[in-house]
Amino acid sequence: MPTERAFNELAVRFVFVHYHIFKNGGTTLGTATLNASGQATFSTSALRVGTHTITASYQGNTDFTTSKGRLKDTVQQAATNTTLVSTASSLVSGQTVTLTASVAGIAPASGTPSGKVIFMDGNKILRTIALDADGRATYSTSALRVGRHTITAAYLGDMDFMASISQAMSPVVIDVASPRKVDAAFTAFATASPAILRPLSMAADLVADLSDNADNLFDTLVPLSADSPKRHPNDAALLALLDAEPRL
Repeated sequence: MPTERAFNELAVRFVFVHYHIFKNGGTTLGTATLNASGQATFSTSALRVGTHTITASYQGNTDFTTSKGRLKDTVQQAATNTTLVSTASSLVSGQTVTLTASVAGIAPASGTPSGKVIFMDGNKILRTIALDADGRATYSTSALRVGRHTITAAYLGDMDFMASISQAMSPVVIDVASPRKVDAAFTAFATASPAILRPLSMAADLVADLSDNADNLFDTLVPLSADSPKRHPNDAALLALLDAEPRL
């Protein structure tokens, strides 16, 4: 009877009375010595996906003749789990985010999946990245537009491992906001530099006053003393503005 085993099962054991050479088709898998009960046991995780005809051959001795035994063993693709993590869940437009997908076999599988992962924003393909030796794929982008993005990673599978997608396990949602660089810069400026803003406010008041009285500008000039030049009544504010030294 065929047997069903997941790929790379940690210990696929074949037990045959009186036999001790094990072959997969014409390829020798290994040898084992008979124990006191006349059994030889051999373990392997090297069988690939497919159906294998396993042969155990007893070589005989002075008292017993040679003999063989066979069975068919079916190895299936191992199921996988794909997880996705992000370096940030809230971004400003133009900011870089790094996405990392990790793919692993589900027990009793062993080994590391190979192949490629597709990173997707909703139904839009962002990039296809090959898995590294540790079963991880990393993608960085600064191209996400303003709005909400649901990011998934789809593992495409290989000869030994089945495909899987991260969405069912760990969806990644990233919100991208519009930058307000001018507002942020002005807020920082106003908070850190009140000494600069005060003279600017005085200058604005002075300009407004001069503009309102432009028609009578010369009429409003008054002497400060008999031998001094004529100046505008707001000269004191102007001089204070010119003499101010902003301190950051």
